[in-house]
Amino acid sequence: MTETPNTANQLGPDGKIIFADADRKKRGCWKYVLGAILALLLLVGGCTAFVFKSTTKPAKEASAFVKALMANDAKSAFARTSTGFREASTEGQLAEIAGRLSSIVGGAKLSNTGRSINAKSGAATTSTISYKASKDGRTVYFTVTLIKAGDRWRVLNFDSSETDPASNNSSESTTDGAESNSADAVNSSTLG
Repeated sequence: MTETPNTANQLGPDGKIIFADADRKKRGCWKYVLGAILALLLLVGGCTAFVFKSTTKPAKEASAFVKALMANDAKSAFARTSTGFREASTEGQLAEIAGRLSSIVGGAKLSNTGRSINAKSGAATTSTISYKASKDGRTVYFTVTLIKAGDRWRVLNFDSSETDPASNNSSESTTDGAESNSADAVNSSTLG
C-alpha cells in the first residue's frame, strides 16, 4: 500500500486539527536561513574583493619601493616618494638605509602580510601595505604608507624592523633593527 501525501487537514490523535501546510512551512524556513547565509558570504567576499582591488596599485608601488631598498637602489626608491617625504629626507639618507637593508635581506623574497586603504572625505587617501623578507635566519618587517597624489601613489613614509609589529611587545628596544623613515623624521641609526 502506498502512502498518499497529506493534502488535506486532518484530526490528530489528541483531536486537534493538523494543517497540511505545516510540514511545507518548516521546510521553507531552511531556504530563508540558507539564503541569508549565502547573502552574508557574498557580502564578506565582495568587501574583501573591494579592499584587494582598491589596494592593488598602492601595493605594486610599495613593493617596487621595498624591492629597490633591498637591492640597494636608493635612486629608484627615492623616485617613488612623495613631496612630503622628499622635504624631510634626502636621497643620501635613503641610500644609507638601503645599504643596511640590502646587507640584511638583499635578494630575499618579499611577502605581503597586510594591506589597508583609508579614504575620508576632505582628507588625502592613504594606503598602508605590510611586508616581510627573510634571509639567513633574519627577518625584516616593512610597513609602507602611501598617499595618492593625483592618479599616482607615492611613498609617504615607511618603517622597517627586525621585530614583528604584530607582536606588540612594547618592552623591546628599538635598537634591535628598527628603522623609521618618514616625512617627519629620518632615523637611520638603528639598523646594523
